[in-house]
Amino acid sequence: MTGVAAQNTLRVTRVDALSPEAVTAQMEAVVKDMGMVLNGDMMAGVAAQVATLGLPNLVVG
Repeated sequence: MTGVAAQNTLRVTRVDALSPEAVTAQMEAVVKDMGMVLNGDMMAGVAAQVATLGLPNLVVG
């Protein structure tokens, strides 16, 4: 999530770092729309990270 790789199934030919602004924007986008959490173990992991990161306004349905 902090870089972009030019690659195929055989090798990586180039790696470039993303700007701090692009990393922040990607993190915000992911957190705003996490989607389905498949099972209880995954939910426990998500819940632990939510607590660690102090994410506000979490809606669980």
